[in-house]
Amino acid sequence: DGSPHPTTVKATSHGVVLVIPRPVLLAQTEQQPKLIARLMLGIGRLLARRLSLANRTLSVLSDKEFLEQKRLRALLDEMRGLLRIRRVV
Repeated sequence: DGSPHPTTVKATSHGVVLVIPRPVLLAQTEQQPKLIARLMLGIGRLLARRLSLANRTLSVLSDKEFLEQKRLRALLDEMRGLLRIRRVV
């Protein structure tokens, strides 16, 4: 949509950030449509997993029995795994 998307990120380890400027991405849609399709499908799958996890998190938190330790612990462990956060005991 062209509007700025401010984001704050805190890395837990060293990493690499890939930035693809909008004009470059748009040019690549014509030059390499298969590559861009694979990129968009990958992003779509990632967003779908995150949305599913968010829905399950809200379900657990709104559930009257959300204090059920096993279910909540399993969900938190899954979230840590997706976010690659190490569990501190």
